[in-house]
Amino acid sequence: MKLSEFPAEAVKRAIEIYLEIAWGKDAVASRMPKLPDLEGRAVDVLLDCKPPLFKHEPPQHRAPLDPSKGRSLAQRLPLERRVDQYLLELGNPRFLMMKLVLGEHLIIGEYFLQVDTHEWMFTPDAGDPNEVAEFAALKAWNADLKRRIEARWNAEGLPTLLDLFTHLTEGQQCAVKRRGQRVLVVDDDLFAVKALAAFLGSRGYDVDVANDGEAGLAVADAARHQLIILDCDMPKLTGPEVCARLQADPARASIPVLLSSLAALGDKPPPGATAFLIKPFQADVLLYFVEALAR
Repeated sequence: MKLSEFPAEAVKRAIEIYLEIAWGKDAVASRMPKLPDLEGRAVDVLLDCKPPLFKHEPPQHRAPLDPSKGRSLAQRLPLERRVDQYLLELGNPRFLMMKLVLGEHLIIGEYFLQVDTHEWMFTPDAGDPNEVAEFAALKAWNADLKRRIEARWNAEGLPTLLDLFTHLTEGQQCAVKRRGQRVLVVDDDLFAVKALAAFLGSRGYDVDVANDGEAGLAVADAARHQLIILDCDMPKLTGPEVCARLQADPARASIPVLLSSLAALGDKPPPGATAFLIKPFQADVLLYFVEALAR
C-alpha cells in the first residue's frame, strides 16, 4: 500500500495488537504512544509528527550496479539497504529492542507492516554454552511473538507481506515464460519467504522453500537447484553454518549461494557463499543477482 493511502488508524491498530500480544492486554494503555488525532488521516500524520514517533531509515545508495566494470560479482555487492522503512521500538518483556516496521519490501513505493525481532545485531559468546542457550531461547521467544503478531495483523486485514504475496500471485496479468531454473529459498520468516517465492515465481523461476537451516541443508540438491537464497540468522543452523557444510560436500559445493541478512556481513561473503544482500530486498537488485548467479 502506498504511504499516501495508508490509513493512520491501521497503524494505530497494529500498535495496539503488538502491545497486547507482546505485553498483555493490561499493558496496552500504559505503553501506547501518545498519538495525534488520526480520524480519516493518512499515516504521514504519524511519520512526520514532532517529536518523532518513528525512526526513519531511508534507502542507502553507495553506487549503482555496473556490470561493465570488469569486477567479480562479489566485488559489486550492494552493501547497503536499498528500501525505505520506518521503525517504532515497542519491545517485549525479554527484549526491549523488538520493533514494528512500516517499510518497503521488493516493490518500491509499496509499504507493509512487519515485526523486526532485531536480535540479529547481537552474537553470543560461542565459548559460553549458557549464553548460547539463553540466546537461542530468546530468539525462539521473539520468533514466536513475531509470528503471532503478524498472524493477528493478517486476521484483522492490516497490510502485511501476505498482501504482497497475494499481489504477486493473483495480480499477474499474463503468463510468464518459465526459465527452467529452480531456486531454493531458505528463511525462517514464513511470510517473507512466501512473498519471495511468489516474486521469483512471477519472474519465471521454479521455487522450493525451507524454513530453517537444517531443512534447507537436507533438501539442497545440485541436480535440482541452480541457486540457493539463504537467510543468515535462522534456528537450528545459521546461514553461514549451512554454507560451510555445503562447501564441505563435494556433491553440493558447486551450488551458488546468495546469503541474505538484515545486517552487513563485512566486505566479502562468508566462506561458501557466492554473494550476499542486505534485507529487505529491492526487486531489481535481487533479480540482478539471481540472474547473475543461477547456473
